[in-house]
Amino acid sequence: GQYEGQFKPDGGFVSHSIKSYVLRGDMKRAEMWMQHLVHLEAIPTSKAFLALIEGNAGDSMKALHYLNLMRNMSLSYPELKPPIRAYAFTLASLALQGNSQAAESLYDEMKENGMSPDAFAYIAAYEAAKRGGAHKFTRHLQEEMRRLGYEG
Repeated sequence: GQYEGQFKPDGGFVSHSIKSYVLRGDMKRAEMWMQHLVHLEAIPTSKAFLALIEGNAGDSMKALHYLNLMRNMSLSYPELKPPIRAYAFTLASLALQGNSQAAESLYDEMKENGMSPDAFAYIAAYEAAKRGGAHKFTRHLQEEMRRLGYEG
C-alpha cells in the first residue's frame, strides 16, 4: 500500500485502546488513534466505531462523521457494516440537538437499506423529530411505534 514500510498497528489492539479512551472520557486521544489507524490503512473494529459514535453523543457532526466513515469502510470491509446500534446512537446525538432533518434522512436511509430500527432507534428518531418540530415525521414515527407495540 501507500504506507508500506511504516509501522502498521494491529487494528484490533488499537480499537480496544480507542474504546478504553472513550470510556475514560478522553475523546481527543480516542479520535487521534482512529485517525492514525485510517491514515495507515489499518482496519478498526466496529466496536471502536461504536465507541466513538456513542462518545460523541453531544456532537452530532462527529457522530455522523464516524458513522459515515464506518459505512464507507464497509464497502471494502463488510464486517464494518454499521449495526442498528450505530444508527441509534447517531440518531440519539441528533435528538440532543433537535436536528430533525438529519434524523429523518438517517432514518429513511436505514429503512431503504432494509434495516429494522429497534426501540432505541425509534425513540431517538422520535425525540429528534419532536425537538426539531418535524410534526409529520413525529406522527409517522408514533404510528409506526404503535403498530410495532413500542408505545402503549
